[in-house]
Amino acid sequence: MKHISAENFPQLDQLDRLIDERRAKKPAAFPRHAHDKATDRAALAPTVFHEPWWLDIASEGQWAEAKIEKGGKIVARLPYLLTRNSLGQKMLRAPAMTNVLGPALSAELAADTATRSLKQFTVIQELIAQLPNASHAWFRMHREMVNTLGFEAAGFSSTLDFTTEIAPAPSEELWKQMRDKTRNVIRRAQEKLTVSDRIDADTFLDHYESNLAEKGRDNERPRPICRALIEESVRRNTGRVLAARDEDGQIHAAIFTVWNAAQEHYLMSTRAPRGHNGAVPLLIWEALRKAAAAGRIFDTDGIKAQSNITLITGFGGAIRPRLAVSRGSVGYQAVQLARAAMGKHQAF
Repeated sequence: MKHISAENFPQLDQLDRLIDERRAKKPAAFPRHAHDKATDRAALAPTVFHEPWWLDIASEGQWAEAKIEKGGKIVARLPYLLTRNSLGQKMLRAPAMTNVLGPALSAELAADTATRSLKQFTVIQELIAQLPNASHAWFRMHREMVNTLGFEAAGFSSTLDFTTEIAPAPSEELWKQMRDKTRNVIRRAQEKLTVSDRIDADTFLDHYESNLAEKGRDNERPRPICRALIEESVRRNTGRVLAARDEDGQIHAAIFTVWNAAQEHYLMSTRAPRGHNGAVPLLIWEALRKAAAAGRIFDTDGIKAQSNITLITGFGGAIRPRLAVSRGSVGYQAVQLARAAMGKHQAF
């Protein structure tokens, strides 16, 4: 990779000082959810999205959870957010920026045998029975949830989407498993750009929203929540923002990834309309190498045949199914059918 002396970028010295000052500040305070301390002690968090600090910020302190205790210890939990849509209907879902969720189960409930699968089936039904009534409920499952039988028995429908997971390996092996075109575009980007984590949350979000605006789109993620999650994950060393800059210090692209001990998620990315077309692949490659060095699976967090399949599959790895479940009342479904008939297909 091309490394350029910081002396060539005197304008970045001030930026570095600003970043250090912002990172030293206490993160924005959101109301903390008044959940019991047993949840923290149990540490049932198969993803970073299950961790109480993430849920506190992502829901602005409004999340709740169904849980099952055994011997004074929580053995299963299902976090959720209860909100209302524009018609006042109750909606049960994951908080903002929480790409996967679903039940978190103790090791004794891992469904690796038929007997344990039956036990897990029963436990999940118990969790669902604790959920509040809602016109619509929707959850995307994390990687450890390999079936949704417990949800289907409770009247939920299952759907399937896909992601790509790249197992940790030495950099040489990761490089070899990529497509030739992906390697070539990264090499060209390395000749022009330098990767750095010297970018604060507001600078990242300014670029993210500016690049969306160039396409006539708005940021659908609440900015205060995005900012607080980025700042807190960086402070906790469970997340990073990487930026690709040219010799003039201009940002061509930036990405945000977040992780726990087992898995790193590629959560957000942005590229300037006239940015180098290899900037994002270069940043993914850097994040992938860092994840592998720490022994984490790298999850590209979604693959779409109509948009990013060429980019994402270029890094190799394995395409994995990802389950989602939903349940809607008759009233909710009627509203959705009416909206679809009028050409408004999005749920609300």
